[in-house]
Amino acid sequence: MNTLTQRTKKFLEGIIGHPENYRYLLGVSGGPDSMAMAKIFQELGYKMGIAHCNFLLRETEAPKETELVRSWADQNSFPLFISYFDTSQYARRQKISIQMAARELRYQWFEKLRHEEGYDFICTAHHLDDQKETFFINLLRGTGIKGLRAMEPLSEKILHPLLFATRDEIMEFIESENIPYRIDSSNLQTKYLRNKVRLEIFPLLDKIYPGWYTHFEHTLERLSFAADVFEDYLREHLKERIKMNDDEVRVDFSGLENSKHAPAFLYEIIKDFNFNYPQAMNLAEALKNNTRKKFLSTSHCIYTKGSSFCIQPFKLGGQESYFISSIKNTSDSPIAFNFKLYSKDDFPGFQKNSCYAYFDYDQLTFPLQLRHWRQGDYIQPLGMKGQKKISDLLIQNKIPLYRKKDIWLLCNKDQVLWVVGLRTSEHAKVTDITDKILQLEVPKEYVDSLHE
Repeated sequence: MNTLTQRTKKFLEGIIGHPENYRYLLGVSGGPDSMAMAKIFQELGYKMGIAHCNFLLRETEAPKETELVRSWADQNSFPLFISYFDTSQYARRQKISIQMAARELRYQWFEKLRHEEGYDFICTAHHLDDQKETFFINLLRGTGIKGLRAMEPLSEKILHPLLFATRDEIMEFIESENIPYRIDSSNLQTKYLRNKVRLEIFPLLDKIYPGWYTHFEHTLERLSFAADVFEDYLREHLKERIKMNDDEVRVDFSGLENSKHAPAFLYEIIKDFNFNYPQAMNLAEALKNNTRKKFLSTSHCIYTKGSSFCIQPFKLGGQESYFISSIKNTSDSPIAFNFKLYSKDDFPGFQKNSCYAYFDYDQLTFPLQLRHWRQGDYIQPLGMKGQKKISDLLIQNKIPLYRKKDIWLLCNKDQVLWVVGLRTSEHAKVTDITDKILQLEVPKEYVDSLHE
């Protein structure tokens, strides 16, 4: 038995105990890594099926890859599943990158197949070099300790059986076993961040500090161990402080407000609700100072009260409309409006960014209504004579399809005053004869979330 095959068996035994007892769905692209994985599983005699995705992106290469995988699976009598995806259309529809679209389509299909066909694990051929790339990508983008350990060998039902092996070791195995494979030419294009790291940054590091990667695997192991210890500590010390009530999470942070580790603790609590580390730092400050604050992620709100806070999802399927009875009463609003009323003489001037809106206070009739955008809504944008469909405005502002459900309208009677965070209207605009100017401000996090 080949050394790489033996090491794979030992690696899997360390993760799942008795690998021979399970059924595996292997994601095989036709590249050297996944073809090596398939051959290793064949040599080990594991029960397996082959899943191949054709993303219809590379006109010349993709059909040849599909044919290679089909031929190999047929020759070796393995169950084969092939799916063709219109990846470009999916990316446009979801307003995401081609890479992200391919990933979503691939894993959605893998999981569906795994469930329907009775496989225990989905296997992908990520290896140690992929780990290095993921580590640096996470480092560049900003991450916590968990992100620095990159991929885990097993994450739910996704298994990475070659995560211990280097790309060179896999290529040596491929050549020694005469395994057919094809090279994806897009892996050589530096327009993708992962490829830039591999093709440009790593060679530079090799030149500056030869052998920097020698102990990389052990570094990842230590980081993984540290992340596990940290998570175990948090689980033990915070479990009594965190209470779940339906879809709401309540956290009692009393006694930890002044800890220098408070932002790190808070980040571990709120990160799974799409909050970032700067928000954790601001949340720590609010809890320390016992101030009422609201924080928004792309999917949830955090409300603070004293040294406690609660996390709630945006209830888009629930209440669709809210009423703001006065500029001093916005407690029921799902958006943390900050109202300031100025006389014409005291007005400091307009803030030219999307977090602010200005209106002639005397032209408004309270209560104002805050409601979700609906198809067929119109606005007369500030500076324009005619009406404009809000759907067209959202397209012009490149609001992703999945964010459109998050759009709120502030209305005065039947008139749209503000597509919140995007555009104000001609209605109740500030003019030369305005006496009282109402300034509205929303959190920058809300405005930023509309474009994510």
